[in-house]
Formats: sequence, structure tokens, C-alpha cells
Amino acid sequence: MSKFIDKTLSNAIGYIQQSIYSEKYAKRNGLLQGIDGRAKIIALLFLIISAVYAKTIDMLLFFIVLSMILAAASKIPLSFFIPRVWFFVPLFTGIIVLPATLNVVTPGKEIFTLMAIKSWHLSVTKEGIHAAAILIARVAATSSFAILITLTTRWNDAVESMHDLKFPKVFVLVLSMSYRYIFLLLDMVKNMLLSRKSRVMGKEKSMGSWKLYSPIIASLFMKAFSLNGKVYHAMLARGFGNEPQSMKKKSISIKSVLFLLLCTSLAIAMLICERQEVVQCLLP
Repeated sequence: MSKFIDKTLSNAIGYIQQSIYSEKYAKRNGLLQGIDGRAKIIALLFLIISAVYAKTIDMLLFFIVLSMILAAASKIPLSFFIPRVWFFVPLFTGIIVLPATLNVVTPGKEIFTLMAIKSWHLSVTKEGIHAAAILIARVAATSSFAILITLTTRWNDAVESMHDLKFPKVFVLVLSMSYRYIFLLLDMVKNMLLSRKSRVMGKEKSMGSWKLYSPIIASLFMKAFSLNGKVYHAMLARGFGNEPQSMKKKSISIKSVLFLLLCTSLAIAMLICERQEVVQCLLP
């Protein structure tokens, strides 16, 4: 059970360290860091929507390369950005689309046979691989732009931008509170497990250790529930009026406006080109 504690502690500390490490990119003097949060969110959302509607590999590869260019211009090392995107894409999306490569799901030109039983056979088709590649590339392109928003925008600026863009108040408030106090709960977990570990000598039996650690889980839920009320009353005592307030000036720079216009124009142009290519393919 000591391994369980060590892994939990290392994961909790690692999550906090990773969040602090990612925050440093938002403080750099790069391209996206100098763009107003409202313009940045709208512009990259346009690119995400355009990537969602893209139906060709060439178009999706263009969006992936564009995200890498934006990351490099924002002084985010590609050695950090690319693994952050492509670690989860092949792992999760690849598993989901794997059945789509088979002839029982996507009929077409068979490349090679995996299994053959009398008249029935299971094989991989060219059309299935093409459909799987498009889905993986689409997920990679959209997640790249989403990660760029999180890496180049400070959390407080992102929350204020979402509020200014008239996102639902409940959504913005719950999101900001969850992000802010998840670190406090992680610190509670770390302190509770560390105090338990410091009082353990020798090896523990699995069943006995679970009986000892189950009250810790219950105590964490009770502390989280108690913290909920204390935080709300503290907010009311400081004049909270069910709506976040900001003391910053909300003027938008010309650079941000130009970036917004450029990205939206590019996204619309890509959608028009994509639609024309599809129409040409359908026409005899």
C-alpha cells in the first residue's frame, strides 16, 4: 500500500507542477500572448470549427501545420507542444477508430486479411484506413488549437474573456471556482497521505490498509463540502454579487483585431475551398 501512497503523492504533486510549468508559457512575449483573450478565443474557435468541417487529409494537415507555426511564434517549444497533442490522439482516438478500418464496418478495397473462416473473412480496407486517418487528423487539429488557448492565456484572463463574450454566467463561475480550488483539494490530499505515510512503519497488509485509508477518502469529501460553504460565505462577505468583476481595462488592440480578422477570413476561406472541392468531386 505504500506504493499506492507514493504514486498518489507523486501524481498530485506532478499535476500542480505541470500546471505551474504550463503557466509560464502564458507569460512569455510571444504572438498569441500579445493577443487579447476575447479575440484569441473567437479566432481559434473559428479555426476549430473549420477543422471540424474539413473532409480531406490535405486540409487537416494544413491546420496541424498552422497550429505548430502559431506555437513556435508564441515561443512554445515544439518538443513540448507536439507530444502534448499527439500522446492522447493516437492512444484514445486510434483505439476508437480501429474497428472502422475493418471491412465489416467500412467495406472497400481490401489491403490485407486478418482472419479467414471458410467463406467469412476479416480484413483491413483502404477506405477504412482513410476514414480513420481523417478522424485522427481532425482530432489532432482541433485539440492543437484548444491547447494553444490554454497554454498562451492566463487563467484569470481566460475567465474574464469568457465573461465578456457572454458565456453562461453559471458555466464561467463554476469553471473558475473548480480550477481555483482543485489545487487546494490536491494539497489536502497530499498532506493527509503524507501524514499517514509518516506514521507507518514496516509493511502493511492490503485489506488492513484499505480499512485505514477509507476514512481518509470520507474525510476528504467532508472537508470539500465544508470548504464549499466557507468559500461562499467569504465571497459574500467581500461583496460578491453573483457576477465576476474585473478592474482591468477592456480595450482591444489593433494587433488583436487584425489577428481576429486574419484567422476568421482564413477559416471561412478554407470552408469555401473545402465545399468547392466536394462539389467538384460530386459533379460528373
